[in-house]
Amino acid sequence: MSWFWEYTWEKYADASLWPVHCFTAVCVIGGWTVTTPFRAVWWNLIRETWRVFLLNGDMIAACLTRYLQVVQDPSIQQLRGWEYAGALGGAALSVPSLVLMEDEGKHGRYGRMHLAWWNAWRETLYDYLPDLVADTYRSTTNYYHASWDATGATTKRFGAVVYAVCWFVMLLLSVTLYLPMWTYDFLACVVDTWVSW
Repeated sequence: MSWFWEYTWEKYADASLWPVHCFTAVCVIGGWTVTTPFRAVWWNLIRETWRVFLLNGDMIAACLTRYLQVVQDPSIQQLRGWEYAGALGGAALSVPSLVLMEDEGKHGRYGRMHLAWWNAWRETLYDYLPDLVADTYRSTTNYYHASWDATGATTKRFGAVVYAVCWFVMLLLSVTLYLPMWTYDFLACVVDTWVSW
């Protein structure tokens, strides 16, 4: 074994290669020192990414477990049709909020941020949106019926105006045609009465 060590030492530790070895050592040490902040940032990024991945996995597992408990509840199983679909949708939006409120200490600030987002989604999609759709539907039907009634009333008024204008035009036409005849008959009657006196 000593002959191997002597051979290696003579081959790689030759006195003429000392400057190259020193330069390489300085470059490696300098590179290691210079890249230490980047490696620290990269290591923290990887560690935090893994932590968030584990937190999300834990939250998803807890939410799915709780959701399955809600779905298997006998009172939910008795519902049918749209009521069942509404209950499942409401549970899908409410269960994450419940899980995050119960495990608030486990997830920390990250869990509180998710809780705020889930509460916003639940308020928007489960509380606000169905009422908005129902109110919009009612308003739209009310406006439709009101505009239909207003259109009908306007059409009736316009028909009455056209009817009145037609009668007025017929009156003017008949007066225009019969006025000369009436005038002639009146004058003839007056002249006949004067002549007969």
